[in-house]
Formats: sequence, structure tokens, C-alpha cells
Amino acid sequence: MDPNAKPETHPAYGLIGISRWTAGGARARGAYRLFGSSVDNHSGISLEISRCEVVHDLGDDHYFERDHIIEVMMSESQFASMITTMNSGPGVPCTIRALAGKPVEPLPNVPMRAEKIRQGFADDMAKWKKQFDAMGAEVETLMKKKSLLAADKKRIIDLTAEIALKMKSHMTFLMDQFNDSADEIVAESKAEVSGFIEAAVRRTGLEQLRQHAQGLLEHKEEPKP
Repeated sequence: MDPNAKPETHPAYGLIGISRWTAGGARARGAYRLFGSSVDNHSGISLEISRCEVVHDLGDDHYFERDHIIEVMMSESQFASMITTMNSGPGVPCTIRALAGKPVEPLPNVPMRAEKIRQGFADDMAKWKKQFDAMGAEVETLMKKKSLLAADKKRIIDLTAEIALKMKSHMTFLMDQFNDSADEIVAESKAEVSGFIEAAVRRTGLEQLRQHAQGLLEHKEEPKP
């Protein structure tokens, strides 16, 4: 390159790059915990944006990275959602890994979505049990009366009907929410596993290709008799 070629810069000049990563994550078992992801991720996508300078030399423009602006990480399913749901909603969650060239503090070890669902279910059941226990205690108190008034009988019927209605509506709602969340988690897990396998196969194939090519280069033709 011509040493006298002058680089051009502008606040609007930038470089953007996407790369795939696999395994070797931040956690002990070799997986990353990503913001907005329901599973531990053994593979994913990184997107980096940097400032850029351009040098025109030998009839072509050559781009060089300058200041690093941001790096974000996404799971396989987050990346797929990003490129297939444009102009829809506020965006897709991502994990900011570096900002202005400085690493960002890792995510805290907070409960994942499946854990939150289990805990939420347990909390709801405890709350409803408290309500049903109070209703049942009231029914039991009324039933202990030697003689029931018409108002007492109506109250018992109303409480029994309310318990049955709440049980049905609450359990139906919970099961619908659980099934929807479970389907999403399963779909996300399948996407992460598929992406990890695809990356592993690609990496293994490239290594085999490299070794094969190296063997071809090192092959020596045997001398003719």
C-alpha cells in the first residue's frame, strides 16, 4: 500500500460484522447466559460495530477498524427473530458484551424463565390455597350450627360455587400460560441445539477440509520405474 495514501475519516463511517461463537462460555459448564433467553447457550451470534477509516489506494477503497463502539451477543433464536420480525415491536433482547472498547459486567445469576414459571406457579398456588382455606373454614363454621338459616344455606352454596369457579378459571389460566411458555422454551431450546450442532458440523468439516488440503499439498508423486 502506498505509504503516502491518506486515510479518510468521518463520524458517520462505521464497520459492522457478524460472527458465530460456540462453547467455551463464561459459565462453568461452557455455556453463556444471555439476556432474554430461556436456556443456557452453547452457541450464538455476535454483532460488532466500530468506527472506520478508509484509504483509497491502487484503485480501490480499503477499510480499517478504528474505535470499537459496541459488541452484542444473541442466541440463535434471538438472531432469527431479529431478522424475521423487522418493523415489529421494540426489538429483540440482546446481551451487551462490550461498550466503547470496555467489557460490560456479566449478567447476574438470576433465575431463568423456566425457574420463574415454576416459582410463579408455586406462589399462585400458595395464594389460592390461603383463599380456599378461608372459604372452607367459613363453610365448616356454618355447618357446625345446630340449625341453618336460609341465609346460611345460601352462603354455603355461594362459597362452594365460588371455590369451584375459581379453581376452574385459575387452573385453566395457569395451564394455558404454562403450555404457551413451555412451547416457547422448547422451540427456543431446539433452535439453540440446532445452531450448536450446525456450528460444530461446520467447524469439524472445515478442519477435515484443511487437513485434506494439507495432505494434498504435501503429497509427493512417486518416481516412475
